[in-house]
Amino acid sequence: MKQGHVFILMAILALLSSIPAWIIPIAPLADWPVHLAVSREIYLIASGQAANSNYYLDFSFLGYSFLHGLLAILQNFFTLEISGKITLTLLFAIAPLCWWIFFKLLDPEKENLFVLSFLANYTWIFYGGMIATIFSWHFGIAWIAIAIDAIKNRKPRHALFVLFGVLTYISHA
Repeated sequence: MKQGHVFILMAILALLSSIPAWIIPIAPLADWPVHLAVSREIYLIASGQAANSNYYLDFSFLGYSFLHGLLAILQNFFTLEISGKITLTLLFAIAPLCWWIFFKLLDPEKENLFVLSFLANYTWIFYGGMIATIFSWHFGIAWIAIAIDAIKNRKPRHALFVLFGVLTYISHA
């Protein structure tokens, strides 16, 4: 399949996969309301507004940073509900891209298997609301492929290696 067609297929599948997130107010994922609430508090604290006194947030550059940071940043432009929908849509867009990188670098003949990445999103972990874990899976699979390709073909991609390494770290749960 031509590379242009691959990206068009990725976009179409990502949009189709994200339809359920857009037709209901808040996705019925077990931990999702907690992630939305934490990110709302981070947004309120960062914007200097009064946060809920019932919460104590110790926001550090560790796990969940990607998810909560992304949701907090999006709240500068959108409502919390829409920010959550955009984040879930981004999850469905990042999945095929990361898996395409994996197959493209390690076995180009199988690069079309990226379509299976959508199945990795629809696991019990997704329905458990562990969105950060799924983001880290996808970033991690691309990070591993970049590392193996650099060792195998002696083509270091330092910037990509660092980028996906950091994304894997800050998105892990």
